[in-house]
Amino acid sequence: MEVDANSTRKAPSRRTRRRRRLNGSIVAITGALALTTVGVAPWASASSTRVAQPAKSTAGAAVSLKGLKVLVVPYWLDPFGAAWSYWITKIYKSLGVSVTTYNPNAVRSAQLDELSTAATSHVYAGVIWEPVDPSTDAVTIEQIQKAGIPQVIFGADITSKTVKVTQLSEDDYNSYYQSGEIAAKYIKAHPSLGSKPEAAFISSDPVNPSCNKRINGMMAGLRKISPNAQLVFNGPAASEGAAATKMSNFITTGKPFNVFAACGSNSVLGGISAMKAGGLAGATNKVPQHVFILSNDASPPELADMWSKSSAVMATSYLAPSLAAQAAISLLDKVITHKLAINASVNAPFGWLTATANCQQFHKSIVQEFGQVPGFSIPSCSFKYAGTALTP
Repeated sequence: MEVDANSTRKAPSRRTRRRRRLNGSIVAITGALALTTVGVAPWASASSTRVAQPAKSTAGAAVSLKGLKVLVVPYWLDPFGAAWSYWITKIYKSLGVSVTTYNPNAVRSAQLDELSTAATSHVYAGVIWEPVDPSTDAVTIEQIQKAGIPQVIFGADITSKTVKVTQLSEDDYNSYYQSGEIAAKYIKAHPSLGSKPEAAFISSDPVNPSCNKRINGMMAGLRKISPNAQLVFNGPAASEGAAATKMSNFITTGKPFNVFAACGSNSVLGGISAMKAGGLAGATNKVPQHVFILSNDASPPELADMWSKSSAVMATSYLAPSLAAQAAISLLDKVITHKLAINASVNAPFGWLTATANCQQFHKSIVQEFGQVPGFSIPSCSFKYAGTALTP
């Protein structure tokens, strides 16, 4: 069954928040950010939403901070976290601001200890962080505010009635809604895969609101096209290995499924590993033989499968790290320069992007976002996709 996106969570969250849906792929961040649109994204159609960039006045504010330091504390250094931190460092370096990145590796206590030290040391002019557990981090937010240090929260959806903070939030529901539409349309056009979408999902362990929104969004997208679509499996997993085991155990039940998705790249890769072992992840000339696979984060292994003719990975949702970095910097600069109060209640939306097996269409944008990041090796286009259009 579907899950309640507002259910209480006791363990780490990945990313959350309501956001406006993208037309094409890219969200224009507006309102309190005071961003300026500067052109159409190279991977978007002429009718797509324009790419948001920091306004000149915001960049000017950052230049005035030359010589100061900013602390960045992501959830962990997964593909997005590594690329996002890289872009924040690169952009600020060009403006004379030094950045320290601390990786808590999804350990809440490690993250809070680092932030507490930052609050008491007063070394940093500002902090950008992605809470491991947003439901219990109000104390840390207040500690940083009481120390007079500007901060921006990324992807956490802090909803406390007593704590006000500047946030940049994600749209998990709508990104997976779009993915669900893509999968359902494809299955409808390929009846050999089944008469209706039957989805298997690997979520986090314990399940958190961000993953709940992804499951519910995917199912809503599937049902928009095929009202009788079903969620036949939802198995929580805390690691790639656990995801592989959960998916393998499900496969042995023999219950049919023709759509697979997961919450985060580790769960995706674990699930794909199990499906490969079970002979269910293959494709013939990029037509899935058994399962339409959706990935999450556009990590190099996911891209390698998505752009391989023999793999059933057909689409991926991902956050554009350079745009997310620009947006976070813009918000933090506004707090540092007192254009926003240190306890301003601002929640700016930021959306996921979707790339598909059509490598020629999306390769350039992926390279722009991840190609410069150390450790990333972006696969080239090994074939020209000529199959069914993969669009919502």
